[in-house]
Amino acid sequence: MSDYVELLSQTLISRRALNPSYSLRAYSRDLGMSPSRLSRILRGQRGLSEAWAQKLAQRLGLAERERTVFLLSALSQHSRARSKRLEAQALIREQQVETLPFRELSEEEFSPLASLESFALIECFHLRRIPKSARGFAKAMGIPESRAQTLLDRLERMGIVRRRGQGYLLDPIRLTTLDNIPSPSIRRFNQEVLACAAAAIEQQSVDERDFSTLTIAVSRNILPELKSKIASFRRELNRLVERSYVDSTSNPDQVCTLAIQLFRVTKESST
Repeated sequence: MSDYVELLSQTLISRRALNPSYSLRAYSRDLGMSPSRLSRILRGQRGLSEAWAQKLAQRLGLAERERTVFLLSALSQHSRARSKRLEAQALIREQQVETLPFRELSEEEFSPLASLESFALIECFHLRRIPKSARGFAKAMGIPESRAQTLLDRLERMGIVRRRGQGYLLDPIRLTTLDNIPSPSIRRFNQEVLACAAAAIEQQSVDERDFSTLTIAVSRNILPELKSKIASFRRELNRLVERSYVDSTSNPDQVCTLAIQLFRVTKESST
């Protein structure tokens, strides 16, 4: 639960399920609060101060994580200090990002998605000014509407997106693939990414892209460490971007691809 009102309401519902005679008056007594005040809070007509949030969290016996979420929710909405509200809102956004589940795609699952178009369309869900429909995605990506619909149908079958009225919703998950597993689909995908990168050199200005190269002599013994560092950097950058998705002040307006390559340029040694 991300909202303190929701937690208070669900706790009351749970207690009533165990004891049908448990009333709002009994609940307010247990919380040390007047029934009228509690009623107004549950209806969203009154806020919750930091002091009261601390007291209620203790009375409810919340675990550490629940307690933190409860307090941040109250602070982010009702703190008199703007700095505290902003700080609480930032911490909530970080928690929302950190708790996104991962879905590891097998070779069979990744194969139908093995195109840059598929992943670009998924990211287009975070562009706030476009309709989340085949027509909206087609216009943003510069592809035929029929192609956008085909991609959406595929993502829907895989449970990555779902319909809502005339549009679509993206499920809040992170997609990842198996590491260090030979895969024809991943090879084709990487080849497509490299081809798009080569085209971008000619078609995009230096202000729109970034290409850099580091050529180094290394021992093969440290290759696992280098790959681990690259993976950590990708995850850190991804978290930074994901925070902007839940930031009301952010307005993503384009989709970009970051591709990092590490490969040998000398002949393989036989010793």
